[in-house]
Amino acid sequence: MPLTDLAIRRAKPAEKPQKLSEAGGLYIYATVAGAKSGRWKYHFGGKEKVLAFGLYPDVSLADARDARDDARRLLRGRIDPGEQKKAAATTAVVDAASSFEAIARELLAARPWVPQYSKKVEEWFANDVFPHIGKLRAADLKASDFLKIARKMEARQAFETAHRVMQNFGQRFDLQERCPLADVSKRQRFRANVPAAG
Repeated sequence: MPLTDLAIRRAKPAEKPQKLSEAGGLYIYATVAGAKSGRWKYHFGGKEKVLAFGLYPDVSLADARDARDDARRLLRGRIDPGEQKKAAATTAVVDAASSFEAIARELLAARPWVPQYSKKVEEWFANDVFPHIGKLRAADLKASDFLKIARKMEARQAFETAHRVMQNFGQRFDLQERCPLADVSKRQRFRANVPAAG
């Protein structure tokens, strides 16, 4: 019999963990503390395995079914869904460490600036840079990505901030290999009405 959200919500904590199951190996695992999570039992390489999809209701019953169907497709292609999930998680960690924000924060922290100026620069990046390119891999960024950010700041008349941020990009960060700016000339970087560096 298919699971329902009503049945899951009504399930109360018991002395032992419970399994609320439906056909196809999908079930909701309920702990004695009351936490519930969607899981799928499958076999790969002659072994029984379990793939967890996340806590309910953050991961809904419909989401768990979709995740099970995706895992089934991997299984049909002779790919272990559990190992695939682990590999994806590892890649995500590596990508996070290689993100522009991670690298930029590391370099910002190493700059010998006075606290007041350091805080100001961090705010510039947090407000105007990281929301746009912070999660991207630094190695994939191009000079045009930085120019777009500067243009957004210029559009709201924040010319001096745009100038200072670009100055930090191109002159104070040794990011030529990770975030190349060498192809951006000063004329490209700033419009005529951007104040000169003081």
